[in-house]
Amino acid sequence: MIFPGRALTRRPRRLISGDGALGGLLLGIVILLALVAPWLPLPDPLTNNLADTFLPPGSETASGMHWLGTDQLGRDLLARILAGTRLSLTVVLLA
Repeated sequence: MIFPGRALTRRPRRLISGDGALGGLLLGIVILLALVAPWLPLPDPLTNNLADTFLPPGSETASGMHWLGTDQLGRDLLARILAGTRLSLTVVLLA
């Protein structure tokens, strides 16, 4: 026999399990990074710099440190990822 109360007590245990806790932790880190991104010393994600195209991760140039490198137009990848994350979270909150 299945009791409705038992199903409700099992669900929180699954969320606290290893997979649920890890997923929650990663989601929390992503949200935290998106919230503090405007205050991080990152280059503008929309500014092109053709002198810095396809730099490897960890490169340092006059425009700053590129932790994840740059793309074909010399834009900082970390700055673009964080800007995209902020935009995605804004869409989620407004939907």
